[in-house]
Amino acid sequence: MHVLEGFYGKPWSLNERLDMLDFLATFQFAGFCYAPKSDKKLRGDMLTLFTDAELTSIQTLAKKSSDNGLRFTVGLSPIHLLNQPDNASWQQKCQQLLSIPNAQFALFFDDMPAGETDLAMKQCHFFHRANALLDGRVSLFCPTFYSDDPVLERLFGEKPENYFEVLASLPKEIDIFWTGQKVITRAYDVKALHTINNRLNRKVTLWDNAFVNDGRKTSQFLPIGVTANYSEAGAAVNDIYINPMNQPSLAKINLLMANKGLNLNAALNTLMPKLTALIANYLPEFKKLGRDSLSTETIQAMQADFSESQHPAAKEIMAWLKGEYIFDPACLT
Repeated sequence: MHVLEGFYGKPWSLNERLDMLDFLATFQFAGFCYAPKSDKKLRGDMLTLFTDAELTSIQTLAKKSSDNGLRFTVGLSPIHLLNQPDNASWQQKCQQLLSIPNAQFALFFDDMPAGETDLAMKQCHFFHRANALLDGRVSLFCPTFYSDDPVLERLFGEKPENYFEVLASLPKEIDIFWTGQKVITRAYDVKALHTINNRLNRKVTLWDNAFVNDGRKTSQFLPIGVTANYSEAGAAVNDIYINPMNQPSLAKINLLMANKGLNLNAALNTLMPKLTALIANYLPEFKKLGRDSLSTETIQAMQADFSESQHPAAKEIMAWLKGEYIFDPACLT
């Protein structure tokens, strides 16, 4: 099981990422994928080179991952490069990326227009050119249609005929992401997973959004204790990458539950025992009511309770109560 920082909105800081890498190593996760949607140089500004400081930051994450025995992956979304796989600036960017020690790379074609009938063929061609430029270190691929959720066609255009069958021609060792029946799936249909496995000629790799909270509606909530049926789905997939909530300390609760099969109380007692009772007391406000439905009196009471703790999770709750986790309209799904 891996963690994928692939959400919109407020990203994690370098120190928060380094702390997450220690957490992942401690609890025997397999790796970390750096792909925040807010890093434009991984997306819309792909042709812009990293500054020395930006590149050093990513290299630091890669080295820390290696030191911790974790696989480190950088997610790239070359949306505007699909028709120019040999762009000179892109080749220069690839040289920068190759300086990241022990890094693997992922190509993400999610959240992009899908009007071209030969979309899958172009994406496969781009994969092969990018993999050559990146010394064969591209190991993950996210399709434009990464779920059967009809919202994808409503937002990005009609899925081309035989889209999955063309992607099936990608090398068998390349993992292809799938989010399940929906963009946010909390109960994976194992039969449906076998169906997409057959179409893609491999076991898919789950991009799990079970407790992501970067959307227009979900950003109002802290889905503490929410997980999916990972153990049931696990036999039908090649691997699982969890795209967690924006709050890194709170995200660890669900991540620990997912990877170790713990219940919420056990996870809280393991990670933040002094906050266990307090967080449990406010679960309805976090998970069901949401920030915008809280009265001024309730917010003030919660702020009084959590302000007494210096734990990072308490500080994240305080920031959430203040409205600091603002919805990013770039998140269309």
